[in-house]
Amino acid sequence: MLATDTAAAGGARSLAPSSHHHGHRPAPSVVTGRLRLRELGAPCIPVPDLVGRLACVRQVHAHRASVRTVSWSREEHDRLITGGDDLHIGLHAGCGATLLGTYFTGHSHNIFSAQPVPFARQRVVTCAADGEIRCHDVRRASTFVLAEFSGSMVFKVAFRPQCAEEFLSTHNDGRVRLFDLRLPAGWSHPAIIDLGQRTCTTNVAFRPGCPHQFAVGTDPDPFVRLYDLRRMAGPMQCYAPEHLAGAPPRSLSRGGGASGVDWSDEGLIAASYRNGDIFAFDPRSYAPRSIRASGPGPGRAGGPDHGRPLEACLTHVQRYSGALFAKRTVPEQVKFLFGGAFLGAGSDCGRVFVWRTETGRLARILNADGAVVNCLAPHPRLPVVAVSGMDHHVKIFECSGAPGLSALCAGPGPDAGVQPSSNGGPAGGGTRGGVGS
Repeated sequence: MLATDTAAAGGARSLAPSSHHHGHRPAPSVVTGRLRLRELGAPCIPVPDLVGRLACVRQVHAHRASVRTVSWSREEHDRLITGGDDLHIGLHAGCGATLLGTYFTGHSHNIFSAQPVPFARQRVVTCAADGEIRCHDVRRASTFVLAEFSGSMVFKVAFRPQCAEEFLSTHNDGRVRLFDLRLPAGWSHPAIIDLGQRTCTTNVAFRPGCPHQFAVGTDPDPFVRLYDLRRMAGPMQCYAPEHLAGAPPRSLSRGGGASGVDWSDEGLIAASYRNGDIFAFDPRSYAPRSIRASGPGPGRAGGPDHGRPLEACLTHVQRYSGALFAKRTVPEQVKFLFGGAFLGAGSDCGRVFVWRTETGRLARILNADGAVVNCLAPHPRLPVVAVSGMDHHVKIFECSGAPGLSALCAGPGPDAGVQPSSNGGPAGGGTRGGVGS
């Protein structure tokens, strides 16, 4: 156990198992956090106490290489999905207490994102550095390639809220694509955003409870763009820190891109910037300003978007400093915690930094990895956070002392419909020169 204190387009293939201030009233986000615990049958614990009580309670071992993606199922609240550089995904129950199985994905390069298909218990969608997006059915131990983009990397997949069929993907060629699992194999998947090859779309996040609005982070472009799927002629709003908005592209290539993006329950957008800090923007007080053009303008001719916006909101409501975002080779995650009362992010120093959302004050630092923290995944309902990085395991942080939490996180036995795991290497079809474990 770690110390956790520093106060302050293909056919079917087999998937073989292998082993702003609110006056004097409590902030709505704080109230939300308390209500969520009450829904779980636990007494109300003040949210600041939750942060102070976070401790690493277990390490989840399922991979033989770095773990780049961690996500929770929003329907099965104890279900955790992990993805590693060993080209496997892991399926866990009991908030990581029980390993249900590890499965070879068929990817040939690092897995960047693995997301459970909503309302589909045993299906997972993955994307990787090999340019493939795959859908896996772990119950049937099978996988098929939804799309393959030669010479391109796919960074992130994100499902629309309350939708089990449609999701977005981000790519290093400046595009965002829309996928629909109901379409037959071989169907084309349109690029709904095209910012040009000089810009990577690094991250995408839907507004909570809104299946139409989403935010996109880009690199080295410093702008966070808001879109509505019903009106995709261009971004609805654009945001960037003022000191980065007018910077020339050459300087931005050394740092300045928005890597992580997340929404709070109250509608704030947080974005982490490479070689910089984290900034929070409020779409409810959008006041755009003209931006002096200092680089290439539009994206590809005929593309459904433009490269560099002509105006954007350059005012942030809060800034969060302390974490290191220097050695980024893949998009990283910044996440609102405990109903949005706090903001957390991993760091290149192997720690997780937690700030108070409203004040920007550092509230906690957690030791979480031997080198770099890549992923931060708060549980959708419980005071539990999963963290991963360069280490070959995932750390589960829980609020020690939340009544009833231990029972809620108790690990059940493996599901009858999930094949048991083992520790063997990749097996079966679907591999094309996979990276060794």
